[in-house]
Amino acid sequence: MRLQLMLLLCLCALSAGRCAVPDGVRVNGISLVPVRPVAEWLGMKVRFDRPAGAIILAKGKLDARLTLGSADAMVDNATVTLAYPVYQRGAETYAPARLFAALDARVGWNAQERAVLITPPSGNMLAIPVWEEKILYRSDLGDHRGNAVICSMDPDGGNARALTEAAYDCGPIAVSPDGSTVAFISTRDNHRGIYAMRPNGTEQRLLFASDTARSPCYSADGKYLYYLTELGLGRLDADGQHQQGTPWFKLTKATWHTDAGEGPTSLAALRDGRMLVSVRYHGKDWDRIELYLAVYDQRAMTPYLHEGAELFNPALNGDGTLLAAQRFTAASEKSTAARLDLCVMRADGAEARAVTGEGDEPSFSPDGMCLAFTRGMDIYSINLDGAGLCRLTDTHAWESNPCWVLVR
Repeated sequence: MRLQLMLLLCLCALSAGRCAVPDGVRVNGISLVPVRPVAEWLGMKVRFDRPAGAIILAKGKLDARLTLGSADAMVDNATVTLAYPVYQRGAETYAPARLFAALDARVGWNAQERAVLITPPSGNMLAIPVWEEKILYRSDLGDHRGNAVICSMDPDGGNARALTEAAYDCGPIAVSPDGSTVAFISTRDNHRGIYAMRPNGTEQRLLFASDTARSPCYSADGKYLYYLTELGLGRLDADGQHQQGTPWFKLTKATWHTDAGEGPTSLAALRDGRMLVSVRYHGKDWDRIELYLAVYDQRAMTPYLHEGAELFNPALNGDGTLLAAQRFTAASEKSTAARLDLCVMRADGAEARAVTGEGDEPSFSPDGMCLAFTRGMDIYSINLDGAGLCRLTDTHAWESNPCWVLVR
């Protein structure tokens, strides 16, 4: 009891330090912390060698050199292999917290507070709250009759558990950028609409009643929650309040027949507030998906990346620089066979490359190095270079719509 009280007092006393240093993340049981803020808090000088992708830390006779994308670090001219590669997420560069144990700091873990504790030889302890990496997904639990639940698992497929009860929960799952809220479509007690809950399944509530809403998607800044209807694109405040007048508008001048399965199918949010919308069209002898760029406030939509390839279920990485999608390429004079593969490209469509075949509903990992995706009735993960294919679910259930996120 005395130890717990002392720890609590330390955490309270260091609240200013906790605010000054951004939160860490936990990946496969490894705690990663932001390098520059922690190093500077320890009194180290930080320098970036951007052409080489290197970060140099120095204090007195101590020095370390880290390289983005590498798990090998040089500490006092000796190679130290880190438990996870150094990577950049947003404006911060992250490395395993244990790196600082090689730089004369004590590193600990407080399970109750979910915080990394870093203590220099002289000075106060720094407590860094840590977010957890999870893959949320939809599963029918072998029911195969339309009823489904939302589940959560670790990135390696472990610790799978249902977050919702057996109700009709359908389509993609959206997680707010701050990791605090999960939005999904459900029908409960004769009320269908957009529901929300905490990432652990608690505090489930109806956000917005609608008979036709589907495919919720948060804006990159977390301010709005967009959704699709049979007629177009809708938007509401992230807390479910202040719907934007008529909560939809027509996306294109063309008409579509919803009874035949035509219309918008999925959403992805660009960093600048615009939305990517995939729209399905049917014809007598053809079926096509086209990708559009929608600007909600302007009630405008224009074609996006039309280069002869159809893109299904687009997804963007954390900083919005990469786009992943299932791509269908029709037969041509150069290729006699049609192709269907999971591809990654720059957000402007350049440098497109196939990661694997037969993959749909992609979701980037928080570090942007991997994809989770659906293949058949199961969920897989793969590195962006096509290596490391891993089957995460292997049951008799239909599991789909993975959403790889950091949650609190």
